[in-house]
Amino acid sequence: MFTLLACAIVAVAQHDQNMVLVVIMLLGIGWSAILVGSSAQLVAAPPTNSRANFQGRSGLVMNICGAAGGLLAGPIVSATGLGFLAAAVGIAIAIQVTLTQLLVSRSSRRAAESAVA
Repeated sequence: MFTLLACAIVAVAQHDQNMVLVVIMLLGIGWSAILVGSSAQLVAAPPTNSRANFQGRSGLVMNICGAAGGLLAGPIVSATGLGFLAAAVGIAIAIQVTLTQLLVSRSSRRAAESAVA
């Protein structure tokens, strides 16, 4: 939610340096919350003997995606502006959150149905 809020603020107030500072802090909080939560789930999910492999792959994918995002962000901001990038990322986050909620609710219903049956 912090990340989505940060995208909304940048999309609206992209030229205000104080707002950009607030956004950077929100992004840091959101990034930390996401990273800590997902790392905890990643450690708990696999069997003990393969946790290191899962964590290594997760770190590799995260860093590759971060590098790709950094490479793509420069030309996008240069061509369209920071507000467009923030709006596009905000929309992507909203879609991801919605799809995740649908998948979680669907799996919860299936688990409840199989427990009753």
